[in-house]
Amino acid sequence: MDSLRRFQDDGYKNWIKTTMGLNCLKMRLGDFLENEIEIYHRELRKNVNIKLNGAMENTMSNQVHTVCKEEVCEQWRVAILANHKGGQVYWNHTNPYLWPTRKWEVAKVHMNGGNGKHTRVEEFDISAFLNLKSHCLHFRKFAKPHLFTPVTNARNKVMYSDDFRVERKDLELFLGRIKELGQALETHSPELRKLAEEIEQLQNTDFSFIVNQFGKNWLEGNAEGNAEAQC
Repeated sequence: MDSLRRFQDDGYKNWIKTTMGLNCLKMRLGDFLENEIEIYHRELRKNVNIKLNGAMENTMSNQVHTVCKEEVCEQWRVAILANHKGGQVYWNHTNPYLWPTRKWEVAKVHMNGGNGKHTRVEEFDISAFLNLKSHCLHFRKFAKPHLFTPVTNARNKVMYSDDFRVERKDLELFLGRIKELGQALETHSPELRKLAEEIEQLQNTDFSFIVNQFGKNWLEGNAEGNAEAQC
């Protein structure tokens, strides 16, 4: 029953709501990022190939090369770095020989640590998405950088909370920033048009029914167990 008592703690309920709001944003960003990383990767590949005078075309077969030619890797490194703004560059979390053929290997350079083994959009968390959009210049045309920082702060607040609690005023601030970022991006991603509605529903969600329902089930379960024990 201790776990049920947590749902009577407003701070804990606010922590859950903030986490759920971030997850709503992540889920609705997936298709948008999948498409834009494809475009970004295609643009880089075109620019690198021009500089190599077509030499890179030999690396574009379906066969995956485990060694990147030095001149090819260097041109990719230069192109990626030219599109990185602020923050650490995570070269060690990617495989350079995959840059010409795997878009997410390129994207991981712009992300935070902990994403080295991820290869598909659904494997990355909201922190990876926010870092990508903050540090990759390709995304500057969609939203101003200052819109990402408050959402990143919200993520860090819930991620590193010692007591899994968020104050009411912080909840309203965090969800407001998430909604604001979604509204800035919704003209570029139809999936984000319903985010504001989801956030508003989340703000008005009452977890009391969880306590009542689970409490009822727990009591009924114990009653049945006691009855069986007496037989």
